[in-house]
Order: sequence, then C-alpha cells, then structure tokens
Amino acid sequence: MNELVEFCIRHMTHVPCSPTTYKTLSIMTDKRAQLCARVAESSAPIVMHMHNAQTIEQINGTPNGACCAVTGKPLPSKLGIQLKFDDHHICVHPEVMELLYHYFCIRHFPLWMAGRIRSWVSDQHWFHTNIHSDKHKTIHAFWEPIAQRDFDTSVSYLTSFVHRCAQKRSASLH
Repeated sequence: MNELVEFCIRHMTHVPCSPTTYKTLSIMTDKRAQLCARVAESSAPIVMHMHNAQTIEQINGTPNGACCAVTGKPLPSKLGIQLKFDDHHICVHPEVMELLYHYFCIRHFPLWMAGRIRSWVSDQHWFHTNIHSDKHKTIHAFWEPIAQRDFDTSVSYLTSFVHRCAQKRSASLH
C-alpha cells in the first residue's frame, strides 16, 4: 500500500509518480479489474450501469411501494436505500447496497483513497496550501494500514460473493 498512498499524495500535488509506483498500481489495477469482471458476471445488470459512474449519491430510505432494483422484492420505506448515478435512480436492499459499495470501492480504489486522504489532509492543522515532503511519512503512517484494511475487506467481500454465486449455480445444475 506504500505505492498507493504515494500515488494519492502525488495525485493531490500534481507530481508524477516513479516507474515503480506505476508498475505496482498496474498490478493492483489488473487484480481489481479481474475481480470486478467476475462480480459483474455473477450479479445484476445494474452493476454494469454503475461501473462507469464517477459519483453516486446515497439517500437513506425509499418511497412507499418501492422495490429493490436487483431482487425485485418490495422495500419497507425505512429499510431501503436510494442510489442516484448518471441517469439512474434506483432503490436497493441494504444487503445489495453492501455489494454495490464494495464494488464501487474496488472499481475506483486509488482515486477513492486519494479523495479520502485529500479530505483528511485538508483538516490537518499543519496543512495550508501544499504538502511539504516532511509530512509524507505522517500521511503514509496513518493511511497505509487503512488503505490495506479497506482494500482487503472489499476484496474479501467480493470474492466471497463470487464464490457464493458459483456455489448456487453449481447446485442448480445438479
């Protein structure tokens, strides 16, 4: 995650990354792309609509009579979640929301982390208009374990989802 955090810092400061950082991010991108493809094959078409979204607005609660866009099941108004992205406005169950959340995180992981780090840095008392090189270690020390944890959590969730879908397909064939 060292290279990912370095990418995030350099992305914020508009400084090019080293070839090593780009190579590491390329390997991570390949892993993310393969996992996203496996999830997309195993899930509802809405995932592919969400795939290219850069931002998603979440609204807690749903209108009366709403149904989950993925399962088709009715949603109690206080239980469901609305998502707005591109030209879509859908309602989903919290369980579906968890899948979509982890998918979105992995799909946009480097830029998602860069946004989180940028927000954190801007709240630090030592930040004024730019990031001095002496603060890079502080940023790395704080964010590397968080980035690793969040990446591992989303990869684990999505891998488990793909595995459960494969088991269901296999059971329905027998």
